[in-house]
Amino acid sequence: MPPASDIGTRRFVDVFRLARNLGVLLLGEVVSKVVAIFVFGRLGSVLGDARYGELEFAFAAVTVASLVADAGLVVFGARAVAKDEVAAKSLLPAFLVLRAALVAASVFTIGFLAVFQVGAAPAILLGYGLALLPVPLVCDWIFQGRDEMAVITASNLLRQSCLLVGVLVFVQGPDDAWCVPVSDAVGLAAAAGLQQFLARRRTGSLVWEGVMRRAVDIAKQAAPIGFGTIAWAVRFWAPMVIVGSVADGAFAGHYGAAHRLAVAMHQVVFLYFFNLLPTWSRDAVGSGAGIAETLRASVRKSFWITCAGACAIVAGTWLLADPVIRFLGYGPGFEASSKILIGLCFVPAIAFVSGNVRFGLIAAGHAKGDAWANAAGAVCVVVGCFLFGDSVATAVVPAFVVAELVTALVALGVWFTVGRRTHATA
Repeated sequence: MPPASDIGTRRFVDVFRLARNLGVLLLGEVVSKVVAIFVFGRLGSVLGDARYGELEFAFAAVTVASLVADAGLVVFGARAVAKDEVAAKSLLPAFLVLRAALVAASVFTIGFLAVFQVGAAPAILLGYGLALLPVPLVCDWIFQGRDEMAVITASNLLRQSCLLVGVLVFVQGPDDAWCVPVSDAVGLAAAAGLQQFLARRRTGSLVWEGVMRRAVDIAKQAAPIGFGTIAWAVRFWAPMVIVGSVADGAFAGHYGAAHRLAVAMHQVVFLYFFNLLPTWSRDAVGSGAGIAETLRASVRKSFWITCAGACAIVAGTWLLADPVIRFLGYGPGFEASSKILIGLCFVPAIAFVSGNVRFGLIAAGHAKGDAWANAAGAVCVVVGCFLFGDSVATAVVPAFVVAELVTALVALGVWFTVGRRTHATA
């Protein structure tokens, strides 16, 4: 057993590393989100609420497709690299093969969906579909597992900078909406190129022998995480897709502006757990059929931090929703977005608290529990959009909030169920 002084030093180093990485991620995310929100605020003003609604609908549909293309590989890869950095040599080629196949299927689906759209939506959808092509080259999971969050931050800033320049230079009216996905594609390609260059410097020569067999094995192992990712994508983005498909264009624009700000808040929540996952994965070693006590202690400490963060999200949104919408320059006609945002703020707030058990389950190797929680929420939000009000416009916000609450309750139930196995086998 190591001396108490060594344990204390290691804990201090772990806390310092987590705080440093979270600071880097948050700084980069704040800058990139400010840029993104400014960009889309300008787009709302230049394009008008109806065309902006078409843009947000296309963005939501392609975001779901991109998360399907991810299929849980980011979380799987980060967890593997956190435990053994050498694993990246064999994982990177297999990930390239898997993601290329998934992206091809996603682009085909987006093209099929575009056939049934009218107005500018088909061109925007196809543009965003082509923007998925660089996705197989994105390898932020390597840097997450190695606790090199600065690389991820730099990549995100590079992507948002390309989008900013493209929108400011090329989008001057409603007919230029197709330039938005093209600019985003250029930014994503640049970010992916940067990550590939730095990843190869760290991994050296890659192991291509037996890549197809490894790809199949990884697909099987990552399937529960992938299912959970897809269910999360449906839960979080289905409301925007349904609104864009069913509601009138103006409401789609109003909802899209509020949804984008809710996504920005949720991204901060995600980054918090994104930063913790490598450490929690190491804490989870020895969990077996249950949950290691080291991981349980880490989750308990995080719980109180996230409760305070959730309260701050709700209070800040209620106080600042209206001035923020005006400050971002969405233009006249977007006043309704602030009222929608006040309702949507409960989604990232609930996610901030429930993320402790959901990411704890993933770290402990019980990703199926998180997948079932996300699936329950996905079903709830899709059904709720048509049942919780007289129309989609009145039902979408309560459906979204209730779905997030259902997800949290199911995840909590799984966490306690798995936890009982730990005590039963102790």
